[in-house]
Amino acid sequence: MMTTVRAVFNGTTFVPDENISFDVGQEAYIVLVDNSSSHNTKNRPPIDFSQFVGLGEKMFTTDAQDYIRELRDNDRI
Repeated sequence: MMTTVRAVFNGTTFVPDENISFDVGQEAYIVLVDNSSSHNTKNRPPIDFSQFVGLGEKMFTTDAQDYIRELRDNDRI
């Protein structure tokens, strides 16, 4: 069984936000979430989605590799 538990690092250990029982020696995986301001989407200008309207048409008139490259270059989400 696998479950997700939200926790906060207090400088020494990870403290779960909810009461959960662990067995001694129980294996756990820790995923760190980066909440730094560099990944904060609130500081980004709004995305103008209208510039992407009709891009799907290019898939049928250009090379697929160029189309995928353009999608990756313009990825802001």
